[in-house]
Amino acid sequence: MPPVLDYKIDPKLLNKNYQVNWLIPPKFNFVATELKAAQSPVKVKMIVIASSGMIAKVERLKSTGPKLVDAQVIDAGMQAKLESIARVDRNITYSLIHVLEINNPL
Repeated sequence: MPPVLDYKIDPKLLNKNYQVNWLIPPKFNFVATELKAAQSPVKVKMIVIASSGMIAKVERLKSTGPKLVDAQVIDAGMQAKLESIARVDRNITYSLIHVLEINNPL
């Protein structure tokens, strides 16, 4: 039997749209040969902790080509931070699909 959660989300919050900006954008440290071999843009899916804006997980949806560059994109995403969402339980996360321009960073 699955565990029962006693925390319920207010139904008024379920279909609400939020707009968040980068507090700390992803920073890339590629050398010229890596940039030359990489295909930009790269699409990633991020799992974000809503109350803090911290990124809990980054998954690559579209590869840059070289595995080393893909790993650096994921690492840069994990170091980034988005604005928090006020008055949200600390256990609430959301997913965000974002396209990163690695040849022309933010």
